[in-house]
Amino acid sequence: MVDNFYRAFEDRYRGSRDLIKSRLQAYRPFIGALHEALPDGNALDLGCGRGEWLEVISSAGFRARGVDLDDGMLEACRELGLDATHDDALSALRALPDAGVGVVSAFHVVEHISFEDVRTLVSEALRVLVPGGLLILETPNPENVVVAGERFYMDPSHVKPLPPPLLGFAVEYAGFERVKIVRLQEPESLHHPEAEITLLNVLEGVSPDYAVVAQKLGDEATMAATAAAFEAEYGLTLPGLATRHNQHLESRLHGIETRLQATQELTRLAEAKAMEAQREAQELQSTVKQALDSAIREVGDARLANERVAQLEARVQTAEAKAHQLHLQLEAVHASTSWRITAPLRRVGLIAQAVRRDPVKISAKQALRHAARYVNRRPWLAKPALRVLGRFPHLKLRLARAVSGLELHSTQSTIAIPSDAAHLTPHARQIYANLRSAVGRREKGDL
Repeated sequence: MVDNFYRAFEDRYRGSRDLIKSRLQAYRPFIGALHEALPDGNALDLGCGRGEWLEVISSAGFRARGVDLDDGMLEACRELGLDATHDDALSALRALPDAGVGVVSAFHVVEHISFEDVRTLVSEALRVLVPGGLLILETPNPENVVVAGERFYMDPSHVKPLPPPLLGFAVEYAGFERVKIVRLQEPESLHHPEAEITLLNVLEGVSPDYAVVAQKLGDEATMAATAAAFEAEYGLTLPGLATRHNQHLESRLHGIETRLQATQELTRLAEAKAMEAQREAQELQSTVKQALDSAIREVGDARLANERVAQLEARVQTAEAKAHQLHLQLEAVHASTSWRITAPLRRVGLIAQAVRRDPVKISAKQALRHAARYVNRRPWLAKPALRVLGRFPHLKLRLARAVSGLELHSTQSTIAIPSDAAHLTPHARQIYANLRSAVGRREKGDL
């Protein structure tokens, strides 16, 4: 079937014309140096497709021609005025004389043919190249896991992928002097040494395409002109990205371990501070408890003291009330008639006490007799005096002894003298006689 399917397929999945041309600039170091050594060089592009490479190499100063089997692709070349003819790669090579071409290229061709045809293509290219001429074979890179597992099979005309070491060895084995693996089209950001390489980068970040750039042995000047381009390194390999990914993981792990250690140290310090805080809290709690207990005791003591004070105040008030009552009673006694009446008796009591203590007893006894006579002269005093002395039996007895047997009767208005005075002392009998005389005089109204 002859149609434009393949051209439409490349337009969608390979990329735009400008994108492809920008990618092909990666070969400038090689063709630029070769053009300086071979200013009149020409180029043959096998499977030229839409003619992007024909434009690039023509702009570098080479006379370029292309061959392809797809008429749709060739139509695109003719639209741009490029020199492109319908032919297969091997036929075009075989039709050329030896050492007549400066550059032979085949972009995404070798994956479409058998490996035997690949080897034939390489041998024929070596034959037709001028000394120092270049062979460029670009193909999908199966080092990229996504390319090897999916993208390679997006093109139904692909036969099988060719690993870089295999194609490189085939070219070297054919007799080329220099062979360089140039890996292409990887994300530029992954070249940054500080870029974080993820697992996805390892799977799909390896250069998705690569080329084997080989140089036929030429003169010293030509070989020297292209030496720098062959010494440079290109693209990203699977081992390289995997190593960087591991290093990144190790770095992250180390960072995690460092942070973990720091966290553990912080945790240890926090635990120590927490324990210290707990200890301080316990001490503070104990201090607060002691203060509270002390306050409670003080409150209890204060309450007891208040109760004691209240009790004492009550007792004082009671005592004051009693004292006031006694004072009132005493004032009442002092104001009473009996108190005034018994005044002589109180004096007699004082005299009796004085007689007992004073060595001058005779004078005291005389005073006592005078008091007795005073009472005898006032009969109305006898009854109250006896009633008062009745309250104080001891005093009554002492007074009786002091006056040698004098009795005071509450129901009589006169003093009865006992008839038998033999038991009295001479001094008492004298007092007795004096009292009888006083009584007699009272009865007569002398007193």
